[in-house]
Amino acid sequence: DCLEVRRELEEKLSLGHTHTVTLAVRNNSGLPLKVEVWDDIPEHLERGPMPAPAWVEPFAETAFTYTLKPQKRGEYLLPRISVRYPGILGMIRRQRRFTTPDGVFRVYPNMRDLSEYGIASLSKNLLVTGLRRVRTHSDGGEFSSLRPYVTGDNYRTINWAATARSGALVVNTYSPERNQFVYAMLDASRVMNTPYNNILMLDYCINAAFLLADYCIRGGDNIGMEVFAADVKHFVKAGKGNAQFELLADKLYAVESSETAADYDRAAAVFASEVKRCSYSPSCSTWKRRSVLFPRCARG
Repeated sequence: DCLEVRRELEEKLSLGHTHTVTLAVRNNSGLPLKVEVWDDIPEHLERGPMPAPAWVEPFAETAFTYTLKPQKRGEYLLPRISVRYPGILGMIRRQRRFTTPDGVFRVYPNMRDLSEYGIASLSKNLLVTGLRRVRTHSDGGEFSSLRPYVTGDNYRTINWAATARSGALVVNTYSPERNQFVYAMLDASRVMNTPYNNILMLDYCINAAFLLADYCIRGGDNIGMEVFAADVKHFVKAGKGNAQFELLADKLYAVESSETAADYDRAAAVFASEVKRCSYSPSCSTWKRRSVLFPRCARG
């Protein structure tokens, strides 16, 4: 065969971001060929302009690039690449279609922002001049150390025993607790099927869940997930590490919104049956306090 074609594209694409697709064409003949390429694109993928025809020298390779912007999550197939080139005398144009084995790829929620911005959007230390690492003290969490009292400290953090020994006010400092169990509960009912800026509300919700998952995993916490509508679609028990993040990505990339209303009672019941922790037990005082604010969850 005088031509060989391959497609170079990331296996995991991010929703709403522009990706570069490269079509590499190799000429195995002894004559230069002016090649025009065309890539078949399925629905929900926004393609930029296809590259102009270019010469491919004998026994050489030329790269044609264009951009691709996914508008919907899911798994897609790029079926064929069409190539046109003139005959030897230039009186005819030949067209061939190539099927590449690397044509299947997945569109995930917006994970590229995680790598570009980290957890900047969740950090209160994001300054207009740039990112700055600041050590902060928390009123809650695990005990960290003692330090002298300064104006503005919370009186509840005063350590009276240490104050009595030193003769000056001393306060406790706390660090955020680690190894906590966090669950993201996503409503995938019909109310989340509304588009905003060509992106569904459900996709914004999933992007926020991914940002939360990234924040928890970086902080050493456990993150889990429940996706529900009239019934529970997915439930992932809390875990930590990159493997947990990949598991969440595999569950969320193909989640679709439902045309039914959300059943919060059933979602709470499934959650209570799967998560056997004290703070979520109906007999626990913490749950009783929460049931005042969320009576529907208490009935579950």
